[in-house]
Amino acid sequence: MTTYIIYNVETGELLKTSSEPLTVSGYPLQTKEIDIAYPVDLGKYEWVGNLVAFVPKSQKLLTKLQYMNLFADAELSGIYAAAKVNVAIEVLLEKFKLASEIDLDDPQTIGGLYALESAGLLAVGRAAEILNG
Repeated sequence: MTTYIIYNVETGELLKTSSEPLTVSGYPLQTKEIDIAYPVDLGKYEWVGNLVAFVPKSQKLLTKLQYMNLFADAELSGIYAAAKVNVAIEVLLEKFKLASEIDLDDPQTIGGLYALESAGLLAVGRAAEILNG
């Protein structure tokens, strides 16, 4: 779940947090992904008036190797074999190859894992196990 934060840059006061995108006077605040760490370097973020909204980066970012190590070798063998005859699985693997990192909170990662489970390439419940690291 994404948490949006409104922060007053003049006073340093945390004004509001929300799971929904935030607005000021009906206009959406500019949002930027950041690592959760304080103090925050505010110089590189845009804001409306004295307010700035931050979107913390996912805490579930993995290297490709870390992600691959969440799978059993037998599961990976089945996935790679299936990709030779199923274009949708081949596309999924190609996107994986092109990614710089794997975000377990990303909807494409989540959807891809559940698609593998639906295709019988992962046992029922494995997608959830992998997403929980």
